[in-house]
Amino acid sequence: MRRLKSIDIFRGICMLYMVIAHLSRWWLQSQFLPQVNFFYIFIEPFGASGFLFISGLSIALSMNKKYIKS
Repeated sequence: MRRLKSIDIFRGICMLYMVIAHLSRWWLQSQFLPQVNFFYIFIEPFGASGFLFISGLSIALSMNKKYIKS
């Protein structure tokens, strides 16, 4: 079965967003908290929701191909 690179790239970006969001409070100094709050408010929701969306989409595409073959 052929993999779509765009799905894997988007999934990797979403995982990177989630890792940065979870680790940002530990390694950033207190002077950078406004930037961290901006990250949490606007960018972080795309991590988990985007990852779940693209995972569901890839499962749906995979199952569709298996149903067509059988």
